[in-house]
Amino acid sequence: MKHLNMTEKKLFITDMSLLMIFLFSAILVFILILFQILYLPNNNMMVRIIILTVSSITAISIVWATVEIMVHLQRNQGHIYKEDLICQKYIFERKRAFLYEKQ
Repeated sequence: MKHLNMTEKKLFITDMSLLMIFLFSAILVFILILFQILYLPNNNMMVRIIILTVSSITAISIVWATVEIMVHLQRNQGHIYKEDLICQKYIFERKRAFLYEKQ
């Protein structure tokens, strides 16, 4: 793995933290809504089984997609964050030039 500077590591940790927060929040909201739906009146056993099946597939997909994003960021963090810093620097320089032209 290539040597990463502190800014790249900070961006990586921030992205991973945000992904973990998203995953936790999504699963929490998903579970709360699932319990509300399962206990609606007039739900027979077949409807509950269908709801549980679809919700299980959805939850697994959310977790799988988030883990895949994390693995991608881990594998390619050098390339991703170097390019991101270059783009951020370019945007900052353009904003500064624009503000200078306004004066």
